[in-house]
Amino acid sequence: MIHEAGPEHVPHLPPATHGAAYRLRRLLQQPHKKTSDWYVTTGTFPAHAPNAERPNLFRAGCVVLDCDLADYQAATVDPAHFDVAAKAAKPVLHALDADALHALIDQHAAFVNAWSASLAGQPPTVTVSSGYGVHAYFWLHDDQGYGADVETARQVNKAFVERLNAAVGFRLADPQASDCGTRILRIPGTHNTKNPAIPRQVRILNGDVNRRFDLYGFDPRHAFGQRVAFP
Repeated sequence: MIHEAGPEHVPHLPPATHGAAYRLRRLLQQPHKKTSDWYVTTGTFPAHAPNAERPNLFRAGCVVLDCDLADYQAATVDPAHFDVAAKAAKPVLHALDADALHALIDQHAAFVNAWSASLAGQPPTVTVSSGYGVHAYFWLHDDQGYGADVETARQVNKAFVERLNAAVGFRLADPQASDCGTRILRIPGTHNTKNPAIPRQVRILNGDVNRRFDLYGFDPRHAFGQRVAFP
């Protein structure tokens, strides 16, 4: 498991143009206060790039959503008190036993999948439990996300989050985490240690790697269809 490995336990990563390999190698070369919390870029960078920042981004190959379970828990609260309610929900979620937390995350993921599919035309390629929320990945077709498509993908991701949040009526997806390519997200198989006493495994919930998306099919004018009711 990645979260159990230090630099001396990881095999040599070839100098290929691969965002995950680049980021993992960079992370393993750095000391960590919390060795269980690992992140990976959502884009592709040259192996020789000095960092994983926008000027070095070679490909933005997926649109992403980063959805916090605390925000979902605060969804029915008066908007004027939303941020306070979401903040108050965090320690409660951190203290839940595994079964109770997994049940809430499954509910959360179903809601994210239903609403995002109503915009994108199909569910995400992969949905991941981040420990206290949901990450949704919409993989683009293999020939998309390069060159001028990089900036288009980032604009599309931002518009997708804005449209989604407007439709559901609350902050379902984090607007600050719509920078696909440079956005880093947790790696399935590692652990989220926001509550060090109860590490939460980051795990794949569902998906289909053959489910790909057309970058130019994320049309913000697309009708959402019938509103998805809260469970």
